[in-house]
Amino acid sequence: MANSSLATYRKATANHSGRRIKKITKITPHEMAAVWTGKRCADYFYDCGINGRQASSNYCIGYGGDIAVSVDEDNRAWTSSSYDNDQAAVTIEVSNSVCGGDWPISPEAYKSLVSLCADICKRHGIKLAYTGGPSGSLTMHKMFASTACPGPYMEHKITSGDFARDVTAAMGQGTAKPVSNQLYRVRKTWSDVKSQIGAYKSLENAKKACGKGYSVFDKDGKAVYTPSGSTAKKWDQNATLKDGDTVMSVSCAIAPYKNTGNAIVWIDGVQCVNVPDLGGPVPLSDVSEAADTGDGKKDDYLANTKARVFLLQCKVDSVTGKNKVKLNRGYEVLTGPLMALR
Repeated sequence: MANSSLATYRKATANHSGRRIKKITKITPHEMAAVWTGKRCADYFYDCGINGRQASSNYCIGYGGDIAVSVDEDNRAWTSSSYDNDQAAVTIEVSNSVCGGDWPISPEAYKSLVSLCADICKRHGIKLAYTGGPSGSLTMHKMFASTACPGPYMEHKITSGDFARDVTAAMGQGTAKPVSNQLYRVRKTWSDVKSQIGAYKSLENAKKACGKGYSVFDKDGKAVYTPSGSTAKKWDQNATLKDGDTVMSVSCAIAPYKNTGNAIVWIDGVQCVNVPDLGGPVPLSDVSEAADTGDGKKDDYLANTKARVFLLQCKVDSVTGKNKVKLNRGYEVLTGPLMALR
């Protein structure tokens, strides 16, 4: 096997088609739609190989920039919903830094992605370029399936040519486009992408454009300015929930599942974590470790039941009881820990 020396962890999943029958000529970056480490993603794909879920990628990059191997480069991973693409492409799952909005990735993750792709291109003689078609050397998942992967942030990097330019520069063959440290977006809420009325490098210019009912958000989705007297929405844990509400949860403790000593369990083929405050097991991919975790540092690795997590932003499909709602992810949770945008 000939994997990148930049990877610091390897846990090979059984989810692959064996040795490639095509030469590696392209790269396909994907997004996790989760805030995970590369290690956690590789561990997840390893478990998928045991429980029958057909998903994998060659590499996984975490929000902090760590790189893990899930499927050796010599083998074809199951990533892009396309046999032909995955036979020729090295596929890479990259953690998001925020779930929602533009689905951005962190500067650390982007730097590692660029470095990894530069290494792959050097070793396989690839000249990376986005052509807009599936035969190009830089492809996207949405070319082959009805999916939003990658999200707006990474899609713009790819289609604008910025990503290929940055990879070429990292190979010592060009100059990277200067990267702005910040871009301020004016929206009603971070998750309401369609409400955006502008994006500015200058915070002062963003503030000038920000009227009543809007806020200025930084690249990570944090509201950094809301006009005085504005009716911009805020998170409210005391709100009475209704159909269509945007919700997320406060920090919640995890606990061993009934008749087990482990908070991580498999339910109907899905890896879940038991969160009593939310009513029981919820998919592991739908939570992130909270800032006030008691499980050492915040690394999204739930090593023991001291860890605390929060439910990532989602929608209420329907109110199913006095203290229960069904989420657009297909399951019910208790309303106690949920906050709604009001």
